[in-house]
Amino acid sequence: MCRLLFLLLSLSLCLQTLAAPPVITNVRASQRPGTKLVDIYYDLSDADGDLQEIRVQVSGDGGLTYTIPASTFTGAYGLGVSLGVNRHVVWNAGADWDGNFMDTTKVRVTAFDGTTPPAPPGMAYIPPGQFQMGDTFQEGDSDERPLHMVTVSGFFMELKEVTYQLWSDVSTWSRLHGYNFSGPQGAALQPEQAVTSLSWYSAVRWCNARSEMEGLEPVYYLDASLTEIMRSQSGSIWHAHMHPTANGYRLPTEAEWERAARGGLHGKRYPNGNSIALDDENFLGSGDPWESFDPPVSPPAQYAPNGFGIFDLGGNVSEHCFDLYGSDFYGSDENIDPTGPSTASVKINNSGSRAHVARGGNFRGAPDSARVAGRFWTDSPNWSEFVGLRCARSVAPNP
Repeated sequence: MCRLLFLLLSLSLCLQTLAAPPVITNVRASQRPGTKLVDIYYDLSDADGDLQEIRVQVSGDGGLTYTIPASTFTGAYGLGVSLGVNRHVVWNAGADWDGNFMDTTKVRVTAFDGTTPPAPPGMAYIPPGQFQMGDTFQEGDSDERPLHMVTVSGFFMELKEVTYQLWSDVSTWSRLHGYNFSGPQGAALQPEQAVTSLSWYSAVRWCNARSEMEGLEPVYYLDASLTEIMRSQSGSIWHAHMHPTANGYRLPTEAEWERAARGGLHGKRYPNGNSIALDDENFLGSGDPWESFDPPVSPPAQYAPNGFGIFDLGGNVSEHCFDLYGSDFYGSDENIDPTGPSTASVKINNSGSRAHVARGGNFRGAPDSARVAGRFWTDSPNWSEFVGLRCARSVAPNP
């Protein structure tokens, strides 16, 4: 009998830029006992009712590729699917993939309405939507509460953390084009490892340099009139200093980061569910081949991705976010595309600098540091050996 072990689930959404997109959530799949049938359930909504088609794909390598020849589907699949909860698809795995065993399987359910913003190379499109942000299990620090609903616009998120090679290439270009990178400059033992040891200020300048190097419009400026591109740490930048429609690289906001890290799952502890194993992420004591490195940073994408196809959100290196850090910010009413607290309510470090948010587990953290709700702060001008970055980009506004 074909045995199928569904350890991880995935979802994918194809979304329309000019109208409300269809949204798929709460994807579940399991083999029906004593059969070669797989039951797949999902919830489906579409505010403007222009849904065209539901597609299903199956991966045998944890979501790296979706090449299993799965085509025998019945139920809420294809054209004419109605909206609602617990939409049910049955995959006849015995007909398509008989006699095979897969222990790292993912199922991808796609809602298609004709168009979708094409993701730039190496990035995933994170659909707009509302999600519950914060510590569902009341097991983290007080700054992870209260739980609150947050609405985030669609955006692009890098699949992988920035490597030292990419960091070095952009940094070399930047010094020849008017950038001043005084302070922490990034580190790694090997070019393919995720870069670490870079300050928040270095990260935002580097994002601008990467944008200009690729012919994109920079995001960060030193003035609210958006005339002086941030190319050196000659001043502070605030919310008003971000170009709202620039197509260049930037740090994700804290809300964007958590939205991407949850991978479409609701109220779960980790990027892929409520439990985590030693071989799920690179964290302290995981026993991976990089434990002997100093620091034990792995190349990106050595572990299975989450439901949005994004790697290493629960481990390897923590990641800078744009937001200033405020311990009580979750109690505010800024719940639509929040960008963090105002300067009046942020943490001030002993050095007098303002703290910024970092998110995600890392190689120095215990497994519970991989929780998607976990948050901490960094001293913005300084660096940590376990904090790196991953870039986001905004979706072009409607014409």
